[in-house]
Amino acid sequence: MAGVKLRLSTAFHPQTDGQSKVVNKVIAMYLRCVTGDRPRAWVDWLAWAEYCYNTSYHSALRATPFEVVYGRPPPPILPVDPATARTEAAGDLIRTRDEMLAEVRQRLLQAQQLAKHYYDGHHREAEFAVGDWVWLRLLHRSTQSLDQRAKRKLGPRYAGPFAGARIHDVFHVGLLKPFRGEPPAGPSALPPTFDGRLLPEPEKVLQAQLRRGVWFVLIQWAGLPAEEATWEQRDDFRQHYPDFQLEDELFARTGRDV
Repeated sequence: MAGVKLRLSTAFHPQTDGQSKVVNKVIAMYLRCVTGDRPRAWVDWLAWAEYCYNTSYHSALRATPFEVVYGRPPPPILPVDPATARTEAAGDLIRTRDEMLAEVRQRLLQAQQLAKHYYDGHHREAEFAVGDWVWLRLLHRSTQSLDQRAKRKLGPRYAGPFAGARIHDVFHVGLLKPFRGEPPAGPSALPPTFDGRLLPEPEKVLQAQLRRGVWFVLIQWAGLPAEEATWEQRDDFRQHYPDFQLEDELFARTGRDV
């Protein structure tokens, strides 16, 4: 009546029931975290592991398993005095629960302190005032986007300052380094850019090729080696470099009108 279909499979390879496999992995993770220092007590914590899983929000279900089964939100964990329990077993259960929650909070605090210790070991204190000159470290942007002559691996890791660069003017303090020496009179100007990308200076056109009705040209860029030549669409190239003269002989070799 519930529409449940039984599909038998082995215990260690439940390919026919992927959800149970995920549930077993999650419960094992819970027990491993809770009983790491007390491996013989895993049975005592099994009920709490089940409670944690059933009251956790599932992105696939968009609800908790408890709410799917019973149709209502799961009951919260409320602070209860063990002395008010009706039976001694219930009082011990509540007392054990409070001890476990206290230990979990302590372990989380220790994990946070340990993570902070290792994080702070690779960082430095930095303070800047309005008007100070600084260098910017380009983590997710290549230095070549600002200077084509820059080396890659052995090039400078910090860049700046530039005027007109299409980069957001808010950075994390860890990406800034104070400028030493005589500050420049003003920020240097960037070369021409298009859509936030630097437009390098073309040196010559090496080859032209027709691909599915679209012309492409192989451009040798000024200041870059021959292996850095790139294929560009002819129309886009003419739009970005209207003053650059393309030789008609490159396109006449195919015998087609351009």
